[in-house]
Amino acid sequence: MNSKRSEFLLYLVLVCLSFSIVSTASAQGPAVQERIAALKQSLATSQQTLRQFEWIQTTAVTVKGEQKAQIMEKCYYGMDGKIQKVPVLPHSQDSNKKAEELADYVKSAIALLHKYVPPDPTLIQRCVDLGKTSVQVLEPGRTAGLVFSDYILPGDSLSMTLDLTKNTITSCTVATYLDTPKDAVTLNFGFGSLLDGTTYPANITLTAPAKHLQVVVQNSGYRKVAQ
Repeated sequence: MNSKRSEFLLYLVLVCLSFSIVSTASAQGPAVQERIAALKQSLATSQQTLRQFEWIQTTAVTVKGEQKAQIMEKCYYGMDGKIQKVPVLPHSQDSNKKAEELADYVKSAIALLHKYVPPDPTLIQRCVDLGKTSVQVLEPGRTAGLVFSDYILPGDSLSMTLDLTKNTITSCTVATYLDTPKDAVTLNFGFGSLLDGTTYPANITLTAPAKHLQVVVQNSGYRKVAQ
């Protein structure tokens, strides 16, 4: 798993660097396509590994600095491949009532969140093909930043910071929106690592200024599901 994840990160950097200096014609060469294929395989392997685990997810919804709801759930993948959630603690009636006012908006915002993580190889390839990918060395030999523009929506961006010494993604930032660009949404992800080196989004902060809304999601307590 560690080897495959390292290959994914190295291939991703190489793909981005390659497309920044080669012509459109050579960009379709077999070497680049092999890198994209390896990237897709790495993502699939990572997701498959995480499906063997269950974890605790804590979600806090804050409006204008006041916490409206906090939910703690046990999460795991069901037979259909979708994440299943079971409440760990009962929700207070007061918190639920307050949260209902923004329930639809929060639901839409969280649905948008899941479109960006984990990164989609097809969307990455599209950004590369259109020349909408940039690489920035943040600390020589230590960290680098990758930015994919118009990743899903026109004007959005997906940025990832890589720890080059460990070949791991340390953080991910998304600038996007819901219905219109005026309804801006920012997503910030911090990544954690399991004992076997598998990485996962440990904490996620979604900020929607138009609604004075912030949703903080924390994932912890990962353990393999009993067979």
